[in-house]
Amino acid sequence: WMLPFFFLLIYKDTHFIFHRRILSFIFFIMFFFFYCLLCQSIFGIVYLGAEVKNICLCIFIYITSYAFWSYYGDIKVMCRLSWFLLYCGVILAFAVFVGSLMGVSIEQKEYAFHNKNSMATILLCCGLIPFFILQGVKKTQKLFIYTALIFILIVIFLLKSRATIVGVFFVFLYVVTKVGSIKYRVGAFFIFVCLLIVVL
Repeated sequence: WMLPFFFLLIYKDTHFIFHRRILSFIFFIMFFFFYCLLCQSIFGIVYLGAEVKNICLCIFIYITSYAFWSYYGDIKVMCRLSWFLLYCGVILAFAVFVGSLMGVSIEQKEYAFHNKNSMATILLCCGLIPFFILQGVKKTQKLFIYTALIFILIVIFLLKSRATIVGVFFVFLYVVTKVGSIKYRVGAFFIFVCLLIVVL
């Protein structure tokens, strides 16, 4: 994120920081920040700790990604990024599976991976974003996308991140009921059935 940010500063000066949509997001974060400070001063409970660092990081990522995309983004770039994201997701899922989850049962009560929630959320994004963006590809590429998504979802289930697993079901429910394309619905239903067969 640092490289594109400094690239924008050098070639686009600082005007992108004051874009209307970026400012509205920053104002909302500032309002939330001062609200937490107010609650902290009234009730004596610490609401802001490491979260301040995460909030600042979110603002930085949002500004950089939105501004960079507004200047240089198009569908071809998005497709390349989606393929790259999918490849990285498969590699990451494989590394987690081999390093921590191999031989682990879904019925096992203990967690096999410490940062399961963060990892499961990252893997879910790596699988779903390409699934929605990479449409109209060749059959072999589509087969790879489906296979990669099934593998990523299996790893998510083995991580036992309950919030992410609930999110997976909501995503499939949305695709099956709301998306107009029959290909989306059939693909989502196929992945869901395969996932249930493997997990159960």
